[in-house]
Amino acid sequence: MAQNRLSWNEVASSFHIATAASVLSLNSMTRHQEVREKLPWLGKDGRPFALLFISHRWETLEHPDPTGRQLAAIHAFLRCVIRSVEAMLVLRQDRLVLVPSLTKEGVLQAEEIARRMLGFGPFSNSAASIDGADRRTIIKDYFDSCGSDRERFRAWLSDRIGVWLDYTCMPQVPLSREEEIEFRRTLDTLDLLAASSDLVSLRNQDDDFSTRGWCLLESFLASGLSFSKGVYLNVDKMEKTEDVSVPSPPVPKVANAYVAEVLTQGYEQDLAAFRDACEYWLHVEGPLVESWPPDPWTNYRSLQGSAFPDAGSDPNPYRPALELVRSLEVALIDRWLMSPDAHVFDLGKAVGLLMRHHRIRCADSTELRLGFLFALNGWIDAFRPMFRECLRQLSADANLAAAASPAASPMLAVKLSPLDAATRNQFGRASPNSAESWRSRLAKSQTRSAESAVNELREALEQQSLMFEFLPLGHALEPEQIIEDLIG
Repeated sequence: MAQNRLSWNEVASSFHIATAASVLSLNSMTRHQEVREKLPWLGKDGRPFALLFISHRWETLEHPDPTGRQLAAIHAFLRCVIRSVEAMLVLRQDRLVLVPSLTKEGVLQAEEIARRMLGFGPFSNSAASIDGADRRTIIKDYFDSCGSDRERFRAWLSDRIGVWLDYTCMPQVPLSREEEIEFRRTLDTLDLLAASSDLVSLRNQDDDFSTRGWCLLESFLASGLSFSKGVYLNVDKMEKTEDVSVPSPPVPKVANAYVAEVLTQGYEQDLAAFRDACEYWLHVEGPLVESWPPDPWTNYRSLQGSAFPDAGSDPNPYRPALELVRSLEVALIDRWLMSPDAHVFDLGKAVGLLMRHHRIRCADSTELRLGFLFALNGWIDAFRPMFRECLRQLSADANLAAAASPAASPMLAVKLSPLDAATRNQFGRASPNSAESWRSRLAKSQTRSAESAVNELREALEQQSLMFEFLPLGHALEPEQIIEDLIG
């Protein structure tokens, strides 16, 4: 999944980014207009050690956090991140005073963010943050310079963690004309901010996070399609200072005994790796920053993945988005890339049906915008120009954007012109020759395939632009069955 990411200069120019210190100073989640002139927003010269994108459900339409429990969870998490960084810089005895265990809900996730801040692990580098190796040197040197004045170090560090929290960091209704412009501009580029940040999602036991449109979109965009990149906090368990939930062993629903044994062994290996990582934190004598801090979060996510036996307990919060994008890409490969004929395809109706089929809930007026943002951040690079143009069409036509509803699916008809015969014929050079198999092959854009036919087709698609044309409203469309096939 090739995502666009923002540099820090682009982030600072387009968004209001608070510091962890500023967020910790809030007594409640505060409307942006009330703090716009009061908080010290990070500017271009304030590139942070980490940029945290807080994703959360609004509890009411009027205010996201009327009880204050979400902000309390954010406060607890930010403090734990700061303690975890400090804990990696000291000897074991002091480390265990700061962070006695990694198994607690919130602590496990905070240690992961701290690891990234110190430049460890696959998610430690972001275009919007200082380089990982440089961060480690800067943080360690300042910590050493503080000596025994740990409060000075913590205050310094909290000023260098960027936080984006929607209610506080972007204009909220009612909006002035200027605020409305900023609000729309922020929404139009929110996908790029999410992809450039470390996602921190607030969850509750048995919540509907994975079907809430904006929560799902933020999770999907920030993940980079990696199961471990986004960090998820169970607020209920954090409040009770409980351990993270270790999933039960899977009950493989397969007839083949060998396959069942492999699944069980995978779970046991992941469980052992998670426990070993937590134990490592307890026993290493020297500062962990001088060796390699443990990685229990990745082990924990692997454990969750190997344990779930069915869709009902799937720990992947953005599964509905994955399935939506997969269905749409398969249909377009089948009826565009592999077809010798031109097709007229109602992308608006297709996306609307898929959103509802996967029970992704949002206001009717935002359904298509969300759907096309999912699609734009999918696997097939060649489709991006068309999906980007779909978003432009929605922005240009207010009636189209507002018409999304089960009863009146808007028509966003596009004529898809076939590839040239030589390129199209390359699909037949690899087996199996199906749209689903080719979606998988074309998606692996970061690696080269062992099959020369796959690499040649990728190169051919990279060298040409797919031809498409949006048609006026009222144009005759293909049979309804084409759309229904998407959810079959």
